Amino acid sequence: MKNEKGFTLVEILASMVILFIVLISFFGFFTQSALFTRINQDSLQATNLAEEVMAVLRGKKEDEINTLISGAGANIDQLRAELGVNNSNQFIENNSLQLRITNLGASDGIQLVQVKIEIIHTERDSVLATRYFWVEASIGEDADGNDNST
Repeated sequence: MKNEKGFTLVEILASMVILFIVLISFFGFFTQSALFTRINQDSLQATNLAEEVMAVLRGKKEDEINTLISGAGANIDQLRAELGVNNSNQFIENNSLQLRITNLGASDGIQLVQVKIEIIHTERDSVLATRYFWVEASIGEDADGNDNST
């Protein structure tokens, strides 16, 4: 019986252990890959949302942006609808992303105000995208946009 050909039980078990070790290392690679893919997708979506918000707000004046920042005003619901955010500034299409708008103020001698847009991932509490742009200052204007600076 010693001349029989084949594998012993010990050889089969050893090869299975080696195979499982190799497979486990590959599973770690796949889970990391899936995590990085999700992070990149969130970052790309945040960048696109920041660009869309910037495009909507470029046509607005400082007063309207300050209305969004304060969360109160006559046309706040219309502005939120244009931007696709709810009352807590979370995006309707992805409620794990939140919009933060900051009025950075005007520079001396120009009638423009710098505005900062940030898209924040609420679960990770991290900023995924930041954009800056300029809007027309509301200094010296009445509610109808007429210049009263004289």
